[in-house]
Amino acid sequence: MSTHDRRILRDLVKQYAELAAKPVQEERRRLWTRHNSMKRTRPLVLVTYGMWNVWCREVFGDDALKCADPFYRMHERALRLLLFQDTIGDDSILEPWYTMRAAVKGGWNGLWGVELGRHSPGVEGGAWKFDPPIKEWADMKKLVAPLHVVDEQATQEHRAKLQDAIGDLIEINVSRAPACTAFKADISTDITQLRGLEQLMVDMYESPGELKKLLAFMRDAILE
Repeated sequence: MSTHDRRILRDLVKQYAELAAKPVQEERRRLWTRHNSMKRTRPLVLVTYGMWNVWCREVFGDDALKCADPFYRMHERALRLLLFQDTIGDDSILEPWYTMRAAVKGGWNGLWGVELGRHSPGVEGGAWKFDPPIKEWADMKKLVAPLHVVDEQATQEHRAKLQDAIGDLIEINVSRAPACTAFKADISTDITQLRGLEQLMVDMYESPGELKKLLAFMRDAILE
């Protein structure tokens, strides 16, 4: 690890640790605990964004980052996004540890065994259109159940690199969350990409039986 990359990451972690130690974080934990326990609280606000947003790619894209090594640049981006979250003033909690995702065999793309295509407008920030792989119901047999297999060796290597860089400043937490999480945690996102939004609306009227079979397959595959 270069001295340059090390200094950048450590400076960001110090800023993050300071924010995570603020009393407001404990107050937010209390509010979310009450909210999730079905107890009355003020309305809680959670602002989400990510690299799918054009402005995020402009502000947090590779050209805007400083780390030279791609591995450390990835974590530089994650830390800068966390620091930015604090400026929003929503009810997001900054925890007193830094979380990295476990490495998974096969990656996170192509979870259903088919390519999720799309037509690009050719303009940065322009609207694109899905090119769904399930164009006919017979295409369903191309689908496979998502696998979630952690690459233990790669995960240990990644954690060791982070531990060496920032482990004396903050605890390193490894998330082994399943492949079907975040936007992949709801069937509606994936089925729209697999079948197409307009076609999905038509299927509800013209092919409810086939649609139920597809949904049942996805449901069972996610729950396995």
